[in-house]
Order: sequence, then C-alpha cells, then structure tokens
Amino acid sequence: MKQAHSLSSITSSDSSSDSSSSSSSSSNGVDAGLPDQGLVPVYATYDELKEEFLQNMTEADKQLLVPEESRIQVTWTDIVYEVPDRSKKQTFLQKCKREKVPRRTLIHGVSGYCSPGSMMAIIGPSGAGKTSLLNILAKRLKNEKGVSKITGSIKFNGHECTSSEMGVFTGFVSQEDIVMGSMTPLEVLRFTAALTLPASVSQEEKDARVDLLLMTMGLDKCKDNFIGSAGTGAQNSGIKRGLSGGERKRVSICIELVNNPTLLFCDEPTSGLDSFASKIVCERLQKLAFLGQTIIATIHQPSSEIFRLFNRLAILADGKTVFFGDRSQATAYFSKLGYLCPKFINPADYLMKVVQVNPAAIEGGEDMEDADSTAIPVSQSENNDVGLRNATREQVDKLKEAYLSSDLYRDATNPPPPPSTNIQTGRDDYVVGYWTQFIWLLRRSWMNTLREPALLKAKIAVSMFMGIFVGLVFLRTEDNAAGAADRTAAAFFILSNQMFGGMSGPTYLFPAERGVYFRDRNSNMYATVPYYLAKLLSEMPVACLAPLEMGCIAWWLIGFNNNVQNFFQYCLILILMLQVAYGLGMVLSTSILDPSLVNRVQPLFTLPLMIFAGFFVNLDSVGKWLSWIQYINPVKYAFRFGLHAALSGTVYTCRYDEWREVVPIAVPLLSNDTAQVLGRVEESSYLCPVSTGDAYLLRMGVTGDNYGLDILYVSLFAIGFHIFACSVLYFRKPQLV
Repeated sequence: MKQAHSLSSITSSDSSSDSSSSSSSSSNGVDAGLPDQGLVPVYATYDELKEEFLQNMTEADKQLLVPEESRIQVTWTDIVYEVPDRSKKQTFLQKCKREKVPRRTLIHGVSGYCSPGSMMAIIGPSGAGKTSLLNILAKRLKNEKGVSKITGSIKFNGHECTSSEMGVFTGFVSQEDIVMGSMTPLEVLRFTAALTLPASVSQEEKDARVDLLLMTMGLDKCKDNFIGSAGTGAQNSGIKRGLSGGERKRVSICIELVNNPTLLFCDEPTSGLDSFASKIVCERLQKLAFLGQTIIATIHQPSSEIFRLFNRLAILADGKTVFFGDRSQATAYFSKLGYLCPKFINPADYLMKVVQVNPAAIEGGEDMEDADSTAIPVSQSENNDVGLRNATREQVDKLKEAYLSSDLYRDATNPPPPPSTNIQTGRDDYVVGYWTQFIWLLRRSWMNTLREPALLKAKIAVSMFMGIFVGLVFLRTEDNAAGAADRTAAAFFILSNQMFGGMSGPTYLFPAERGVYFRDRNSNMYATVPYYLAKLLSEMPVACLAPLEMGCIAWWLIGFNNNVQNFFQYCLILILMLQVAYGLGMVLSTSILDPSLVNRVQPLFTLPLMIFAGFFVNLDSVGKWLSWIQYINPVKYAFRFGLHAALSGTVYTCRYDEWREVVPIAVPLLSNDTAQVLGRVEESSYLCPVSTGDAYLLRMGVTGDNYGLDILYVSLFAIGFHIFACSVLYFRKPQLV
C-alpha cells in the first residue's frame, strides 16, 4: 500500500527536499528507487510546492515578489555556435591564399524556452556545451570576426535585446565566486546597491534592500564577517579564511539580486560545495523562482534532492538537445526509448550515463566491441541495470534523432505566449555618475588596502630591512673619491630596489582583483577610469611610505648629504621611480593575464633600463644603434637626479694615495670648483682629483643644470605608463568569469 505525504508536512521551499532520500523519482512522482513493499513516499510536485509557498508568504517574501508585468520569458530558437578548429592548422600556402579557417560547431540548432516562475536545469556530459549555451543566452558570448560565430534568435518577452539593454532585468552568477575577500557581505552589497540602484532610490531604501537580501539568503548572521580569500587569491592575501563555500556562493547570488533582476543565469551554482551547502543554495534559488523570477542554471551531477528542485530540464550531448521539457517527464521519456531508470539510482546520474559516451569508445571508434561501454536495452536486462554503463556514439545519435521527431521538440520550438509584451531595457551608460563611482571605488580600494595585512606588513618589513641592510653595507662612507664611488653604488641600489619592488606589486596582487573588475564591467556597474584612479590613489599612501622609510634609514646611515633639501629631493625621486615601476607593472599585468608569464617577461624591460641608466655602462661609449635607449629610459633620469641630490654640495678630502702629480703645461689653471691645487703650477705640484661632490658628478658625466627637467621626465613616464595601463584595461575584452 502506498501512502502520500501531505503538503503540510513540507514546511517550505527551503526544506521541501529534506524528507527526500537518495532514491530517484519516476515520471509519476513516485520514487522509483524505493521498493514496492511498505510505504512509498509521494513527493509534492513543483507547482504544488509553489502554490503552498505563495499562500504562506511572509512580508519579506512579498517585497521580493516580481510583479506580473515585469516577469520575463526567454526563448531561443535554432542557436548555432561555431569557433575556429585549432586542431586543423592551415599551411603557409593556405594562409597566403586566405582560405577560410576550418570551423568547429559547439552548439547545433538548440531551441527552447523558460517561462517566469520556472527553474530550469541544463545538464550534460563535459564538453556538451552547457556553459556555452548559458553564456549565449546571457549575451556574454558574441559574434567576433575570426573567433566565434553565433546564429539564431534569442528573445525576451518577444523582443530582441542587446547585452547592455539586458542589464536592468538580468543577473549572472558565475561558477567561480569572485568577491573581495577583505570586505564583509554587508559592505559588498551596500557597494553594489550604491552603483546599481538609481539615485531616485534613497539610501534608507537601499539599506533596507540589502538587509532583506541578507535575511532571505540566510546571511544575516555572518553579514559582518570578512568574506576571505579562496583559491589562488588566498596565496597572496593575509585573509585566507572567511565565509564557507556555501556562504560565498550565496553572497555572489545576492550581488546579482541587488537591482532586482527578473531573469537570473547561474553557471554551476553547486560547483565546489558539499551536498548540504548545494541543497541550501538551490533551495534559495527555487524560492526566488516561486517569487516570479526566471532562473536558468547549468548543473553538474546534482543529487536526487537537488534534481527535484527544478521543474524544467534540458539535456545536451555534443552540443545537441536530447531532451527538453518538464523534469518529471524525463525518466518516462527515456523509458519509452528503451532506457528504464533502475531502482535505487539517482535519475540525474542515470540520465548522464545514458548520454555519456565512453572516452575509450571515442578513441577506438564506433566498432569497438567493449561490453562495458554499451548500454543494454531494457529487454536484455533482467535486473534493470540499464544506464549504469556509458553509452556508445551510435546510441547517443539515435537519442538525438528521437528527440527531433518527438512532441518535446515541437513544444520547444513553439513556446507559449509570454505573460507580458512589456520589457524594461537598460541604458548604454551607467546608473550613477562618474564622481559617485569614484567615491565608492576609492572607499572600497582604501578598505582593501588597509585590510590586507600581508600587503602592509610585507611592504613595511621589506623596506625597513633593505634600508638597514644597504645602510650597514655602506655605513658612514668616507668623504673621499672612494667614498663617493660607494655612495654612487648605494644610490643606484636603492633606486633599483624601488624599480623591482614597484613592478612586483601589480604582478602578485592585481590578478586577484582583476576578476572582480571584469565581473563588475560585465554588469556595467562602473567605468574603467574611475576604477583605475581610485585604485591608484588608495594605494598612493602605502606606495609613498615604502620609499620614504627606506630613504630615511639609508640616507643617514650612509651619510649622503647633510642638506635637508637634498634629502627631500632624493625621497621625491624615489617616490616617482616607484610610480614609474608600478605603472609599468600595471601595463604588463593588464596586457598579459597569466601572472607567471608576466614574471618571465619582466626582465625584458627591467634589464635594458638598468644597463642604460649610466651606472654599469658609460653611455658615451655605447654605439649609435643602441644609444637611443638612454633617451627613453626613466631610470637614467631618476638616477641622475638622485645622484645629484646625494652628492652635490659635499666636500671631500683626498687620502695620501689619491693625490695626483701635476706636470706644468701651457693650459689655463683648473678652477677650484673641479680641483684643489697645491703649490705653484709653474713647478711640479700635486692636486686632489675629487675635492667636491660636484667634481665627482662631472667625472660621472652628470653635467648641466637641468635637473628640474629630470624630475619632469620621470613624472611624464609615470603618468604615461598609468595612462597606457588604463587604456589597455579599457579596451581589453572582459573575460568570462
């Protein structure tokens, strides 16, 4: 005897699947995985759960209810996605003839729809095209000449929209949780609300919206905890542990829900989560669907409990549809084709086995006689263990052909009329002005800078250590020619340290933040220029602290110059040199996305700059075919100005072995500015070759009184590098994250 659970035993959509077991559901709603003897639970259908939820809505739920006129139905017809086939390389002759590059089709004529209040799952084997289809529907993949070609129609309530127009009613939750680890969920959502909600919404309303989302997604208890870094970002951050994986995922969903989208795309929302956290995330998504949102998600190996939370299902194999329709009809449909879901097997796992081709069968061809790669027909399976083994290519092709001749295909190509023909499109510009963007971005960047203990401690400790180290190596150098040479080496070493240290910052820290920028740019949240300026200004105090700390320690330990003005001039050139290096590091980090490749490329820029700075090589002796490098070398101008600040105005005395004999010749006497003459020139005499710092500078080739131009040149290089880096970031195509 079978007995059904009443709806009252199901508390809410959040716990509707708590009473489920690992057994699978059949087409009539009865769990086929349970034995026929005893009580067999009958789970409430999606529509029954939805009706009960709407009857018992709380006041908080009512605030998130999507009005009928704002609900979105998305339909897609005959979607085809082609990319160049990199496995088939063209010969040089074919390139000269400009023959077309062979193309490979990833999506083959896929059609379907998703109505408001529905929660659709897109499943399939790896490489089936799930994520590609989702990105196409969200308009994150576009036609690019020579890269990709997309054909077909995508309509929202019967209208075609551009990606910018979709921004006001869609949200996209990426597979990887890209959030600022140094912020709390409350701060992240308030930042998002400030830049995505229009100025007509008061601050009190924005805060209320944020609090409502935190409570709805179950984040109100951890709203003030640091999110923390995860994955590769944790390696370069001092905040390594924060929220759990499920909480991070819910924060990512909340970010997309701030501007109240009616259509939500989720790319594998359960990826990297355990079964309990995955269930909670999907239950929250189902609750949003009950409130009128349209939710489309790719899902990888869902449990039976999670599988039951969806009411629509699309199964892809090799970029083609093998099933599209109600989730409850899936097992019945495949049973008619001869693939009966066995008892005690998760239907989602079984369906994946049906369309999954054994890799060995692909490599060996369709003629392989491997029993383990063959799905046994129903008539040949006494124990109904069909689908426990992978299918063959021939069987999957038959499933594709069967779908094209089924009623499911006719239903997918003839969607019901949308609930409303109205659609609110977005604008091409931003919701708030550039000044508001800059203020909020500056605030976020400043908090991120202060809350990164690894960054602050490393910069302070390294600068202090290097300052003490170089100061002790060149401790209180003597006031003579040998001491001047030592001071020159110390000045160049300190300058080189700023060069290498400034370039390493963006290389290690910016990649972790770059994903957040790309995500926000895909959402049209803020412009590139306010972001870059805010980032630059927020890091300026810390960037100035490092050279000042090292300069203060090394300057007095070495004994460069007692003139305070020269000291501040030297600190100024160190700060400017750090900005040059930071700008160059940003150019490389924005141009090359792979941090390891940036580290390999850095010597191509740093070594020529160091060699042609005037310390290692006499620039006058360099050949004309290379001498031009010195004129575009900011290190040369910085070194020349720094050396002048360290040595100008100093007075030296020669040791006994440094005096040089002067032979009388018929030339004008040397001025006292360049040499100290002892005795009469008419007779043999001795002089001190380097009696002042200015004389030593003259011997080093540092001549002229245009040291102010050196500061100007270094400043222009710093500004130029930052402008170039900002331009690269602006014109770079946002990455799919």
